[in-house]
Amino acid sequence: MVLPWFVAIQNATGGEFMQKAFYGDFLSKLLAGQESHGAPPGYYLLLFPLLFWPGSLLVVRYLPQLWQRRGEDVVRFLFAWIIPAWIIFEFVPTKLPHYVMPFFPAIALLTAAGLSQPAALERASSKLRRFLSVPAVFVWIVTALLLALGLPILPVMTQQFQPWHVLPLAGGLLIVRGAWKLQKNLPPLSVVPLFILGALLIFPVTFTDILPRLEFVWPSRQVAEILRQQPPGLLISAGFGEPSLPFLNGTETKLTNAEGAVTLLAEDKFRYLLLERRQKLKFEELAPGQLERLRLLESFDSFNYSKGKKVRFELYAKP
Repeated sequence: MVLPWFVAIQNATGGEFMQKAFYGDFLSKLLAGQESHGAPPGYYLLLFPLLFWPGSLLVVRYLPQLWQRRGEDVVRFLFAWIIPAWIIFEFVPTKLPHYVMPFFPAIALLTAAGLSQPAALERASSKLRRFLSVPAVFVWIVTALLLALGLPILPVMTQQFQPWHVLPLAGGLLIVRGAWKLQKNLPPLSVVPLFILGALLIFPVTFTDILPRLEFVWPSRQVAEILRQQPPGLLISAGFGEPSLPFLNGTETKLTNAEGAVTLLAEDKFRYLLLERRQKLKFEELAPGQLERLRLLESFDSFNYSKGKKVRFELYAKP
């Protein structure tokens, strides 16, 4: 199923795709933290209560007891799915939150096993659960507060608040209610509907409406909106190479650095130049006075969430 894609991409890139993907990207991630995403071992474990929220509270409750059933074939298979690869990812220097998400189905299945047989599992004492519960529950509560209170505040700060933006608050209250029932040892299956309903109130409106309204985290969209009001022409980007930029501004957009921008700008077909702050300084060193001959369309601050950094951009046009 995968082979035709590899053949096509190798042909399209003259055989360079696999070489760059393995030597340029994969090996560099193994040897050092790449793209400002280095983190010590334990990063994913610390982040798990957030990434699997709200189900992470159920994982803390049932996973340690399920470890006692690791002799069963199905349970052993699920732990074999999770543990070895998770350890490898913890020791790889480059870390991104979504790297461990392929293990989440196995974690969900184990958690469901705990929910379906709570009585048998509760009888088994678990020192591990008691050890894990305090930090995990703390991170879980902080996450609940951030989502329930922080998400409705974001559109208020950007003056784009709509009545339905209070839904995350309602969803957070439902989920906290479910957590309270769980801590009071009420039937675990009565908690699940509250968690599901709460998640349905939080996540759809967050990803389809609240986050898309935050202009400062979408620099590629800002550039596209500016250029839409300008005469047609190709764009050079020095210092910002996210795939969203050519996706929104045309596949002939050139992603390069200051040195490449100086060369490309001499070609007539390139009309616009996007410079990240550090690349602007380098550009001015390489081509003194050239920016003065260009017209500054816009300068704006943004946040590159893929690297976790605040960035400053300047967009220029040829006169």
